[in-house]
Amino acid sequence: MTPGADRLRQTLRGDRGVSHVVGFTLLLGIVLMGSVLVLVLGIGLLESLEDDSEAEITHSAIDTTEHSIETTASTDQTTSIPIDNYRPDGTVHIAWYNASAGATKHDAVEAGNETVEIDPLGALVDESDDMTVILQGGGSWVDRNGEYRVNSEPDIGYEDESLQLRLLTLTEDEVQQSEGTAQPNPDSDLSERLEEASENATRDGYNDMALVIESEYHDGWSEFLTSEFDNRENFTVNSGETSPVVGTGSDETVEVIMENVTDSSADFWIKEDHGVVSGEDGENKHVGTDDLEFKATLENVGEVEEEQDVELDIIGGPEITEPIELSSGQEENVTFTLADPHDHLQQGEEYEYQIYTDQDELEQPGSFYFSPEPEPYLDIDVPRVDGMDASDEDDPVEFSGDNATVEIDITNIGGANLSDGGPNAGELELSLEVDGVSDDDPYDLEGTTNPEVSERTVGETGTATWTLERDQLHEGDHEFTVSAVNGNEATGYFTVDDGINVEDSMVIVDAGTEVTVRIIGSELSSYRSYYGENNWAPAFVDVYTQRVDDDGNPIEDPVRHGQGDGVSWADSNVNRHELRDDILEYQFVPEERVSFMLQATSYGGCGDRYYNYQRDQWEWDGWVSQETKDGITYFDCPTGDEDNQLVELTADAGTEESNVRVLNESRNALPEIDPGVEPQYSVDEILEREEVGIGVSEDPDGSGTLDLEDDEAVFLFEITHHPEQYNTNPELDENTEWTNERYWQEAFDGEHSDPNFNDMLAHIEFDRQSTALQVDFEPGSGDRIDFGPGDESHREQGNITESDIDVGTDEIIIG
Repeated sequence: MTPGADRLRQTLRGDRGVSHVVGFTLLLGIVLMGSVLVLVLGIGLLESLEDDSEAEITHSAIDTTEHSIETTASTDQTTSIPIDNYRPDGTVHIAWYNASAGATKHDAVEAGNETVEIDPLGALVDESDDMTVILQGGGSWVDRNGEYRVNSEPDIGYEDESLQLRLLTLTEDEVQQSEGTAQPNPDSDLSERLEEASENATRDGYNDMALVIESEYHDGWSEFLTSEFDNRENFTVNSGETSPVVGTGSDETVEVIMENVTDSSADFWIKEDHGVVSGEDGENKHVGTDDLEFKATLENVGEVEEEQDVELDIIGGPEITEPIELSSGQEENVTFTLADPHDHLQQGEEYEYQIYTDQDELEQPGSFYFSPEPEPYLDIDVPRVDGMDASDEDDPVEFSGDNATVEIDITNIGGANLSDGGPNAGELELSLEVDGVSDDDPYDLEGTTNPEVSERTVGETGTATWTLERDQLHEGDHEFTVSAVNGNEATGYFTVDDGINVEDSMVIVDAGTEVTVRIIGSELSSYRSYYGENNWAPAFVDVYTQRVDDDGNPIEDPVRHGQGDGVSWADSNVNRHELRDDILEYQFVPEERVSFMLQATSYGGCGDRYYNYQRDQWEWDGWVSQETKDGITYFDCPTGDEDNQLVELTADAGTEESNVRVLNESRNALPEIDPGVEPQYSVDEILEREEVGIGVSEDPDGSGTLDLEDDEAVFLFEITHHPEQYNTNPELDENTEWTNERYWQEAFDGEHSDPNFNDMLAHIEFDRQSTALQVDFEPGSGDRIDFGPGDESHREQGNITESDIDVGTDEIIIG
């Protein structure tokens, strides 16, 4: 066994018996996405395979070391390395220049270049008696008696027609360490220096490169570089070069000359965009119908003369193409002309444009304003109501809330500011028409002063707003038109509903709605046919309103309307035979949104109760005879003598009442038409009489359907039975929760005379009152629009010609 092999075995095995030694740190400046490595050299870590041959152990050490370095480079993790004999060998120069700039290569480099020096390149070496292993520059070689064999190639060469130069540099730093490791070092600036030199070279048009490596192991480099490049056109490998392009040169120098690494081409740079030159100076706007002209300054910062078609693209408009020929370094203005621009562009529009050469475009597009009209002109557009599009006549916007806003976008699409248009230039007119109202001006708007917009610069858009109070508007569909004295007009549509929301036991009405309450029938009586007597049971009905919010929730306590408010029957028994053909009427107009309710109370007795021995039964002594007709005597109870309360309903928007039901146009079925006892009127008799005029159709099962309009409702009361207060004849299940809907359905499904909801009927009519319309106007404003040429400021020295060498990318790495 040779001493070298024994030393290598100890290195791989890691002799734990030796004393602590001073190792060395190798700084690996590897340009791999900016990564830099540090190799800490000391005692080896790997166990030896003593039965293997020396060559097998050597190759294992090479592979392990290279794999460790690659792992550190890609993951920034510290890794162990078995080969740790460092030598500060090797110097590398990388130069960019133009070979055509001088008679010799040295003259050409003197004329201008970008050069990066790497010193030292560094190497890891392991020697034995007949074999030397070298790791340098990212590759590895085995030297057997002066004959070099490449074990792994450096990352230098062509891939997908892109030149790759990836160098691994090693520098030494002394540390106290017991094992060889590789670890990241962020302090190297090699990648930054290479990237900056590459960008500068490309910017300055250097098409040629030279790679010069001076190393003790030049024979290995020469063999590799010759095999990689010598068969490529425009590449020359010079071994033992004593006078290289850069560096001192020696027998240990290998030089690679690379001509035309980057392509020579023209490069048309948009040096300055002057914008619209046919308009007013500095405004970048074109007014009138003359030809529209743009101008830009172009410069050829490339190496060759060329003619290109330069394009100006008006975004949303036409494209204009102009040919221009420029020699290298030449600059010239180009003018783009659009004839008859009014045939291609919309009046009052702001347009952006982009300029394109084969290599360049504006970093930010330019913009300009176009109008064939020299004076201010107001374009009226996008009618909205409460923020919603109101332009569809078939789908008008429904007013909601106490107030509503009519909005119109107003844009000055003329060629001058509105303030320059003279008196009344911004005058607007609002007109309103109501479907079903014959008056063309139902709100007398023609006699009011027209509002005016005073400020709109060229191209500026602002939203004008009219605020309307809902309780001043007629019910129904509205058509509104906004027109400008100096401009056009736009029409929108909205509808104002009646503000009525019919619920199960109440009606919610908006402020300003005239409510007409009519008690049209009260038929509570007990008929004793044996005696020919019909006693009309006392009953009272009260009008209540309660302020509610937009969702119908109560926000105040209920308020009773009494005789002082005009309710003539307040505090009076309304269920009297003498009143059965009368209609009791009351009107009111709420000033706020309210819930409207009727509260009814019924009684079973009148006066004092006594025992009638002649008839052998209990009776009441307060009944007063009214008339005898057809063998029946009708008795009423004077107000104040009522007794024996049966049912008292609740009037509160926060409480669901089971014994009252409200019908309207869409919910118009009633459970029973026939009267409860024979002398009473039927429901259709009450409703169809001339004074009421509500049609009734009877179904085969005895129920019926009411013919109601959208501005009326009918209150139906059941006050001779109650599921809790007077649960007699019939006696309903006490464990059932008798909601309004459940009790109402019992009237249809039950096989009893009660509930039938025909004890008392009230007819309600609604009429929204309109008053003189108060209109608040806000002219609105927009942001002043600035037009200007495009931005080419990112190009201080023109376009950078794309190189065949990519620096700092995933595809090509130079290091």
